[in-house]
Amino acid sequence: MKTTLSWFDEPTPAYWQVVRDVREGRKHLNFSEIGKLPPGQQRGILFESVSQIELGVMPLPAYKRLHPESVVTPEQLMVLKSYLTPRRGRKLPQRKRSMPRTHSMTNGYSPAT
Repeated sequence: MKTTLSWFDEPTPAYWQVVRDVREGRKHLNFSEIGKLPPGQQRGILFESVSQIELGVMPLPAYKRLHPESVVTPEQLMVLKSYLTPRRGRKLPQRKRSMPRTHSMTNGYSPAT
């Protein structure tokens, strides 16, 4: 997904700041890549995103001042929440495990989960 910059984002120092912010943000959440993750991890990321929006910390206040169109509307928030609520009679997709579930000694995360 390509990020479109506003005119005030193009002067060199502002450009560097915007590029840094976009790269940093995508390290935490990149909707272009989220579909490659297991369903449970996708839901966890989406849950965290919804929580951040509801708490008012995302989008960042400074970003919202410069980009008022970035404010998430109640309708958009409901769409995000709908992905977190399983529909009646619908099971969430299960990822096939190619390896047995293990517990990592380094960080507690198991790539097979």
